[in-house]
Amino acid sequence: FAAALLAGLVPLAPFIVLPLPAAAIVALSVSLGALFALGSWTGRIGGAIWWQDGLRLVLVAGTAALAAALVGRFLAVA
Repeated sequence: FAAALLAGLVPLAPFIVLPLPAAAIVALSVSLGALFALGSWTGRIGGAIWWQDGLRLVLVAGTAALAAALVGRFLAVA
């Protein structure tokens, strides 16, 4: 629970202290950096090439986030 809560706060934290346009850029940058760090860490543990696994996680999660945003826009939920 604590790990999921902390991970969920990573992209939200900039919105607490920054104006909206700057917070969006910082949240995106921090989120991509955190995804790369997590992917490279798991790659290092698994004995794979760490930077490839980092990029792979960024691409997979980034694609999923983009798809979710597009579905939200399409359904006019946002």
